[in-house]
Amino acid sequence: PKAALLAVASYDGKIRIWQLPDGSLLRTLTGHTWVHSVDFSPDGRLLASGSRDGTIKIWRVEDGRLITTVTAHRNSEGGVESVAFSPNGKLLASCGWDRTVKLWEVNIENLPILPLLKTLTGYGDIVQDVAFRPDGTFLASGSVDGTARIWRVADGTLVTILEGNNDWVGPVAFSPDSRIFASGSGDGIVKLWRTEDWALLTSLPGHNGGVNDIDFSPDGRVLAVASRDIKIWRVSDGTLIRSVEAHTYAVNSIKFSSNGKFLLSGGTDDTVKIWQVSDWKLIKILGGHTGGITSLALTNFQF
Repeated sequence: PKAALLAVASYDGKIRIWQLPDGSLLRTLTGHTWVHSVDFSPDGRLLASGSRDGTIKIWRVEDGRLITTVTAHRNSEGGVESVAFSPNGKLLASCGWDRTVKLWEVNIENLPILPLLKTLTGYGDIVQDVAFRPDGTFLASGSVDGTARIWRVADGTLVTILEGNNDWVGPVAFSPDSRIFASGSGDGIVKLWRTEDWALLTSLPGHNGGVNDIDFSPDGRVLAVASRDIKIWRVSDGTLIRSVEAHTYAVNSIKFSSNGKFLLSGGTDDTVKIWQVSDWKLIKILGGHTGGITSLALTNFQF
């Protein structure tokens, strides 16, 4: 089987592709300034990146070749905050400082053309994150205006606005079975919502600082939350299972491996760490980055 790949985005404007599980650096992609977000297409053939420079770049994973660059979100202070492929790989969602979410058509046969399909508006401030529901029906976003918004992918209609946080809403994520939606906020609280009717199920408090990233385990039983530390919560009853002092100061990005046995974290200390979930033992550190880590993306793999 092909080795797993890990894409690491950094403040230094570079994207480093690591091969797992051996942890060897495969290649470094350059051309951005301050990369905010990376995501692999579901088939692992493409990598999308979004940058403070306002552009999205699409890269061919096989050889690291840049396929296309599009200007997506830009104002005088910042650009693209997040990019995410749809579950079927046919759409790319992006968001940013221009207070919009955009949906792009991805057809590997038609690249480098990346047609803009829809622009979703109505936000009161910067949009910080986007995430597709695993069944592909909904797109979620989190904004500095304190709301999470849910959009119907098929026609771009706004389904609901989820409020209740006392600060910005950043990371958003759906559980693997599509039944639960999680949103993290600058107030240090993660809220869990039921996607059947968008009712609030519970709030997970106690993070020392804003919530920078969230990720459900592949079985959906636990939620990892990145702030100044990493907290692991049991989804069924909101019980705190574990706190992990992972990085110096902030943890910016976290990702579970596809088998749920490992958690990867990226921090402002310029490192990526790989943790064994069974005992939270640190098994590997990927160094050599020259800026804080902003985003991690994984192709499907088993250690």
